[in-house]
Amino acid sequence: MKTSKFASRPRQLTVLELVAIGLFFIVLRVASVHASDLLLDHFVANPVEPVAQHVAR
Repeated sequence: MKTSKFASRPRQLTVLELVAIGLFFIVLRVASVHASDLLLDHFVANPVEPVAQHVAR
């Protein structure tokens, strides 16, 4: 009984971890592309604005 419990449990955790890692990297990728587009648009439009003022908004 112990061996079956320990044999089935890591497989479920591994699948859940793979799904969670996959979703995390997809969200991270989309967020980083979106943020870089926003930053590029902002700094191309306002190249001389200091970063401190942008962060303070």
